[in-house]
Amino acid sequence: MASKKQSATKSVKTTKAKKAPAKKAVTQAVFDPAKVPVLGYKLESFNIGRHRFHRTFTEIDGVAAAAIAISEKDVAMHRKAGHQIAYVACELCIVTTDVAFIKKLASKNFEGDELAKVMAFYGAYVGKPLLHGVHEEEFKHVSGTPYDLYVGCDDAVDFDKIDAAVVREYAEILRSNAKAAKSPQEVAPLFVENAEGRTTEEAIVHFAWTAQEHQKRADAAYKEAIRRSNIFKAKQGLEKVDHYHPAYRAFTAPVFDLYIAHREHAKRARSLMRAVTETYIGKLEDERDALPF
Repeated sequence: MASKKQSATKSVKTTKAKKAPAKKAVTQAVFDPAKVPVLGYKLESFNIGRHRFHRTFTEIDGVAAAAIAISEKDVAMHRKAGHQIAYVACELCIVTTDVAFIKKLASKNFEGDELAKVMAFYGAYVGKPLLHGVHEEEFKHVSGTPYDLYVGCDDAVDFDKIDAAVVREYAEILRSNAKAAKSPQEVAPLFVENAEGRTTEEAIVHFAWTAQEHQKRADAAYKEAIRRSNIFKAKQGLEKVDHYHPAYRAFTAPVFDLYIAHREHAKRARSLMRAVTETYIGKLEDERDALPF
């Protein structure tokens, strides 16, 4: 009897396992800065005590809307909530005329009388026509073929291969950017400015090596930024792009920021190396002057 019960239990488990529906992989849309509209802007300011605050507005359907800066990692959440996303004054923003929502966001930084003053300020603009409209950014996009990508292409098949590669790499970069936005990391210096027990000679070698290493990483990041620039232009069908255009900046920012960080660390390491070297040379000269002959 026991063996029959066991076999019956096994068959039930097998049947349940077979009936269990397979879980489908959910693919989330990756943020593409090139698909975000760029709106004009107007800056207005107000005072609370001795402090002056500036806020950005844009224009929707002929009336002013508040433009509130957000992070790229929060775009999906705001879109799901039905908020309009746009670049305003080169910042990624929620654009809204919803006073209650504006108050909810403002209450994170202000309270009491200060919050009342902030909302009175917004109330004077939101939903009303802007007196002189908004300042429109001018970004000079020139249609054409990006330099270097299509070198060596002889026929349509060659061009199609490059175009397919551009589409793949563009999607890869968007995924990489989304990952970087969710987990931003600060570039720490490789050098230690003041280490106990280190001799002057060791300090010179340490700063020289770290300066060289930071420069190598800066050069690699700059090269990657150029590659991304060409990919962006190819995907958008542009020969030239204004480097201040927010979509272009967002696409290349992670590696360009890396380039700047390593470049500055390399400068600092070289500066420390020079300072320590001068001290070392001065010490040798003092020792030489102290010799009796």
